[in-house]
Amino acid sequence: MSTLRDCDLPGEPIRFWGCAFLAAGALALLISACSALPAKFPESSPRTDLIAIDVTRIRVKDQFKYSPSLTALVLPEGEYIPVKSDRSGTYYQSPRGILVVPVAGAPFLVAGGILRRGDPTVNYPFAVYGGPMAEPLHNMLGLHLDDKIECMPACQFK
Repeated sequence: MSTLRDCDLPGEPIRFWGCAFLAAGALALLISACSALPAKFPESSPRTDLIAIDVTRIRVKDQFKYSPSLTALVLPEGEYIPVKSDRSGTYYQSPRGILVVPVAGAPFLVAGGILRRGDPTVNYPFAVYGGPMAEPLHNMLGLHLDDKIECMPACQFK
């Protein structure tokens, strides 16, 4: 006879914790499958109306997905133009926005880009900004930003 702590799967009953591990594994597989799906930018031309405030530039060589949390951010390739500078640093606007890919729900596009922080003592000198969020931008397992991004003047990512 099965109790509330047993799963009724074919074969021998699996205890409650076996069911929990099975469910957690299925959820992890679903999340990793969703994050592996290619993110596609809406068909649009790069912005040409941006006015640079100085001659510095950040260039993303190839589009890449940055996943510091359950929400992934896709940075398109192209030249990021400095459009604003304040106490936080210099804001480099993406030519096509930032594609936000939540773990659940549809991807959406926000205006944003890369912030080069003005404070040299911060742990990560760059951040991805868009809408109300800003995520520190740093190297991760399998993602070497020095291979993906060029700065003028030169920069190095941690």
